[in-house]
Amino acid sequence: MNFNNNHTQQIQTGDLYGKYSFGNIYEKLFSEEYLQRIKEVVTDDLQIAGLNDRINKLKIMDVGTGRQALAFGLLNAQKVDHFDISEQHVSRFKARLEKRYPHLPITSKQMDLVESPPQ
Repeated sequence: MNFNNNHTQQIQTGDLYGKYSFGNIYEKLFSEEYLQRIKEVVTDDLQIAGLNDRINKLKIMDVGTGRQALAFGLLNAQKVDHFDISEQHVSRFKARLEKRYPHLPITSKQMDLVESPPQ
């Protein structure tokens, strides 16, 4: 989706989203306290789905900020593929993974899933 700014400059959704969403609370969203909450939610969801005992065999796809991707990784998912429309979010998330969680099997890629062809 494009947003027209005075009919002179096209702004892509991912650019707008990356620039204005979560910027001022990004660190809080990835704090240990928030990650613990997300892990609890993911654990509950896995239990409801009957998958808690198979987490280490699951390949997960996550779309968004990456908090759930990180939670799945910390809960020992076999592999996690993370996607976000914003290059800024992906860049920040990759930096966080490299710095704090290099051992986790998480990949992160910028992609607009609506406009990208299936692979």
